[in-house]
Amino acid sequence: MNCLVCAEPVYCRGWCNKHYRRWKKYGDPEGGRYRFHGSTLEDAFRWHMPGDPPENACWEWTGSCRQSGYGQIGVGSKTPGAHRVAYEIFVGPVPDGLLVRHTCDNPPCVNPRHLLVGTHQDNSDDKVARARQVRGQDIPWTRLTDADVIAIRTRHAQGETQSSLARVFAVSQSRISEITRQESWKHISSTSG
Repeated sequence: MNCLVCAEPVYCRGWCNKHYRRWKKYGDPEGGRYRFHGSTLEDAFRWHMPGDPPENACWEWTGSCRQSGYGQIGVGSKTPGAHRVAYEIFVGPVPDGLLVRHTCDNPPCVNPRHLLVGTHQDNSDDKVARARQVRGQDIPWTRLTDADVIAIRTRHAQGETQSSLARVFAVSQSRISEITRQESWKHISSTSG
C-alpha cells in the first residue's frame, strides 16, 4: 500500500513516515515550516483560524504559541503576535507606538471583540487592576517573605538600624531603606500583621 500523498510505503494512518511526522508536528501531512512561503499574514492567520470569530466567547489560537501563551504567526522572518494580526484583519491597523491588549485576560484569544489598542502604560495598568502582577513573596527570586517585611518595618519603627536589619535578613541596606520608606513592598501595609 502506498502513501496517500506520495508513492512511498505506508507507515501509519495511510501516510509514509515523512508525511505522518509532518501530520504529527503540523497537523497537516503536507505541512511544514515553509507552509506560508509567499503567503501574507492574513493567509497564514486564516489557515489557522478559518471562518469568523464567535460573538462573545474567546476564540483561541490554534497555531504555535510563545512561552507566555500568546499565539504567534511565522511568515518569513517575522513572528508577530496572533492577536495583533487578528486586530489588524478585523478592526484595522494598529497606530504607531500602541499595542494590542486583551480585555479577556486570555493570552491565546484572538477574538477581535476582546482586543483593543493602548499604550504600554495602559497594559501595565490593566495588569495591576486585574491583580495579574506578581509581587512580593510570589516573585521566584525574592529573598523576603511578607512576614519578613512586616518584621523589618516593625523592628525599624522600634529603633533597630537599617544596617543591622540588612545583616539579619541578608539583604542590602538600601533594600531595607526602600522597605521602611514603603518604596517597595507597597502591597504590604505597615499595619499588616
